[in-house]
Amino acid sequence: MTGKTIRESLATIGVIASLAFVGTEIRQNNQLAEAAAYQELGIATADDWLEAALSPELNSLYWGRIRAGDDPEWWATLTQAERDQMASVLVSTFRMFENVYRQVELGLLPPEALQSMG
Repeated sequence: MTGKTIRESLATIGVIASLAFVGTEIRQNNQLAEAAAYQELGIATADDWLEAALSPELNSLYWGRIRAGDDPEWWATLTQAERDQMASVLVSTFRMFENVYRQVELGLLPPEALQSMG
């Protein structure tokens, strides 16, 4: 073996090792991004539930809606302020779903993340 062959072999091994290292780093970065996205989702969901729990009016409205099921008359029993508050809750919930959907589209979260939203 000549010196040139040894240097080329070492260079090839170095390139392969570098590519393996970069691949590992990218994989770890993707895992960190996914973990951060799940953490954000958990925090946002917890914040929504905490806000409802700390507001007797909002808590009553939310669970009243759950108990009413598909009864269209339930909306008629609400004041305009309560309807506005429920609309805000719905918009907030849809925005959370949209955020998760976009993260799934970008590949930050797996499709199962949408199922974890309930």
